[in-house]
Amino acid sequence: MTTARPSAVERLAASRQAIVRDMNGEDPVSDNADGEESKDVIRESGVNASSGSWGLVKQVAASWWRSHPAQLALDVATPMMQGIAERHPVKMLGIAAATGSALVLLRPWRLISVTGVALALLKSTELSGVVQSMLRGGPPDRPR
Repeated sequence: MTTARPSAVERLAASRQAIVRDMNGEDPVSDNADGEESKDVIRESGVNASSGSWGLVKQVAASWWRSHPAQLALDVATPMMQGIAERHPVKMLGIAAATGSALVLLRPWRLISVTGVALALLKSTELSGVVQSMLRGGPPDRPR
């Protein structure tokens, strides 16, 4: 038995309903007679039906990572590292092993106090954006 795909209007309506339910903290699919059909429409429309605090944590972390300076460094280093890994995989493995060994032996995390990390976090200009994002329940607006 094949079911017809919902039209674009039906998918849009289902998406809107799922967003409203998610924002209200309700179950994404109501207890109606055609609940299974609604689930299929929502699933095909691409709406993420999961809600709750884990989704909020993921959104906050994603918005924080987008503006983090290390993200830019990672974006720049990734293509370069991929090229080296393709040409010299054994050398790359050796470098990774040496770096891991140095981290274990030198224990650089013992050089930084918890207070220093807390102060650095408080001085961060992005802390206010993360707090606002948590209070609002979504990623902060990007500066224009």
